[in-house]
Amino acid sequence: MPSGRQRPGRVSRDIEQAEQMLETVEAELADAESWSTPERSAASTDRHASAKRAVEEAFARWEAAAG
Repeated sequence: MPSGRQRPGRVSRDIEQAEQMLETVEAELADAESWSTPERSAASTDRHASAKRAVEEAFARWEAAAG
């Protein structure tokens, strides 16, 4: 296996974990408390963006491993 490439099984687990984290964050964001102050709103937005980015990066690794 060339260096820098990950096995598809490992990447698949990474995708599952990233998607679970995104689901957790989205469930937390359904609570109005997450948006109760400008600071919490900014933190919630940042956490959501980070979780989405992790899913996108995991899928990019999947594509690289499959290619």
